[in-house]
Amino acid sequence: MGPSLHMAGGGNFTDVTSLFLEASQDMQPGALVFDKGFTLHDAMAAFEIGEPRFDSGLALLDDSRPPFNPLAPLLPEEVCWIIDRTFACEMEWHTGYTLSQTVFSCLYVHALNDLDPDVVSREKLRDTDKARPVELITVILKASILGLLKCCDLSWRELSKGNVYDAEDWQGDKCEVPMAETCSTSRVLAILDEACIWMRNSAKGRT
Repeated sequence: MGPSLHMAGGGNFTDVTSLFLEASQDMQPGALVFDKGFTLHDAMAAFEIGEPRFDSGLALLDDSRPPFNPLAPLLPEEVCWIIDRTFACEMEWHTGYTLSQTVFSCLYVHALNDLDPDVVSREKLRDTDKARPVELITVILKASILGLLKCCDLSWRELSKGNVYDAEDWQGDKCEVPMAETCSTSRVLAILDEACIWMRNSAKGRT
């Protein structure tokens, strides 16, 4: 230890790095060594606050977050994949994970207002690719995301009332993200019906 470095409690420490390296040689990949009092909570608390991979409340102030265009054209199979992943995220939330780790990890959830077909410019509608019609985003994907949020909202309300009990931990922190609370269930169902009608009537939907 350098003479200019002062540590709390003094500098009478012994370097045990080599001891740990030698002991780790007998361990298999993925193996853990812990005492009887070591719990899963201790393991989770060991993650450093500010680590982007684990700290769901971290707000990145630099340009490390890639740009996201919610109106970027998508193929039908790409839209289906996104919808499938959102269902998986909802199920993960029901198993006990937080909303920020599951449902809110979908960027379209935070860009729902940008998917409104009434605010899409005419240039965007005119220049759309026939294989990637913008309605797949503004009609189909928007309806799916809205339905997802409404399902989560209804589940959240019942769980918060204590009417439903689950063996798993329930994480109800919304992180101040709207979950279609102000949109009635009947309105959400109507939007989903409109998406189904578009699918039936569109040439792409029939193919």
